Amino acid sequence: MRFICACVLACVGLGAIMAAKRKFLTLEVKARIISEASTGRKKGDIAAEFGISNSTLSTILKAKDAITSAISSGTSTKRKKLTPSAHEDLEKALYTWFLDMRAKKMPISGSVLQQKALNYACILGIEDFVASTGWLTRFKARHDIVGKVLCGESAASDANGAATWASSALPDILKDYASSDIYNADETGLFYELLPKKTLHMKGQACNGGKHSKKRVTLLLCTNMDGSDKRCPLVIGKSLRPRCFKGSRILPVKYVANRKSWMTRAIFGDWIKAFDRDMKAQNRKVCLLIDNCSAHNVDDVELGNVDVRFFPPNCTALIQPLDQGIIHSVKSAYRQRLIQRLLLNIDTGRQTKVDLFMALQMVAAAWTATRRSIIENCFAHAGFKPDAEVTANLSIELDEDGDRGRVEPPSREATAAWAALRDTGNVPEHVSMDQFFAVDADVIAHEELTDEAIIDEVRHDEASSDDECDAQDAPVPPPALTVMDAFDVIRDFFGVHDDDVAMQQITDCEHRATALMSKGRRQTKLTGFFRK
Repeated sequence: MRFICACVLACVGLGAIMAAKRKFLTLEVKARIISEASTGRKKGDIAAEFGISNSTLSTILKAKDAITSAISSGTSTKRKKLTPSAHEDLEKALYTWFLDMRAKKMPISGSVLQQKALNYACILGIEDFVASTGWLTRFKARHDIVGKVLCGESAASDANGAATWASSALPDILKDYASSDIYNADETGLFYELLPKKTLHMKGQACNGGKHSKKRVTLLLCTNMDGSDKRCPLVIGKSLRPRCFKGSRILPVKYVANRKSWMTRAIFGDWIKAFDRDMKAQNRKVCLLIDNCSAHNVDDVELGNVDVRFFPPNCTALIQPLDQGIIHSVKSAYRQRLIQRLLLNIDTGRQTKVDLFMALQMVAAAWTATRRSIIENCFAHAGFKPDAEVTANLSIELDEDGDRGRVEPPSREATAAWAALRDTGNVPEHVSMDQFFAVDADVIAHEELTDEAIIDEVRHDEASSDDECDAQDAPVPPPALTVMDAFDVIRDFFGVHDDDVAMQQITDCEHRATALMSKGRRQTKLTGFFRK
């Protein structure tokens, strides 16, 4: 009997020792491990650094998708185990709503969360859900929600609020960061195929996911204060794989999609993590200033090199640099290109079709053409000046229409093109060029988190419209003879104008085209050989 007891005690003691040696890692640490593994580091080195066995490392890497998904959905990074909730859809909807309310500085208590949970249970048809105190405690723990009440703030927006921020928070940012390390990012909607004839019809429309959403994209533009780093534009469309993309492997922008073509928390989270990785690779610490909409909530995103700062609620129109003329400048440059293309098509008798692929090319060109001086001036107008005294005495000046008077006037080239287009009868009598350039200034770029939208997001998981395509036919490579004839025509055109730079670029492009056509010819012959 004593022998049996001794054996039992020995087994219990061994189990206790094994349990003591077992290391439970938080989701935050697991995410860091996954990030290190993605860089190509040796697994043995990673295991040694984090004090885990190779088998534990393999288990973590196998669960990569589950861990990443849990963190992106708002699960607390302090948790050590992924124990799913019995009502995942309900809790996902509730947490999404909670983040939206917190971004709006609305007061939220435990009882408010419980009542909202019951509302979502009713909408989702969940009959066995009980919003008990125990459930509330577990929900708050799962999502790392601390505190009983989130105090509200006034949503009133005026020049005084903007000036207060500019005199209190902004000087510290200017002191702590160089101008090249202060960034601003913002979204804007773009009716990419809109022509002047439809301007009056679309002017002032919010376009929050209705019938015009397929012909609209959302742009995320980001630049630093001195204009030395204009980040590659992020474009959000409706279809992930439009027909017009077929055969075109390289896009001049970063392109993603969802069903309503607007910014979501998931898309912004992916973008800012990529931005953070790039800053880490450059060994830079930067400050990113953004508005406080719910799509920009990054509380659950681990960032090491990007310090995110939010503008005060409802003040961005006054103190956000991109809103001071940068976005307007990009849209104006885009529409100037659209007008010029329309004029050429009218002169040559061709129909004007603006597909998404063409639009992305023009967006990238418009962003590239945005001068550093425009960016620097818009930051300065928003109060971003090295001189703290000037910033402290910031005054917000509005014109009679409530707009900032800081947008550069249209170029003479754009004005001439608009006049020529009007002469062709393709511009309505009461539409001005300014109206056309600013037609989508009020288009919604962020998701509107109504209960209906939240439930729709939960049920569809923000699936993009992979199967929905633009009406345009997929591009077919032109015959080699047509390509070579086109080069001859373009060469003759620039030869008449004595443009040596363009002639050299044409020669380079022709060389690349010849190489591609030769490669295709070899592949065709090889395929035919195997078919014999």
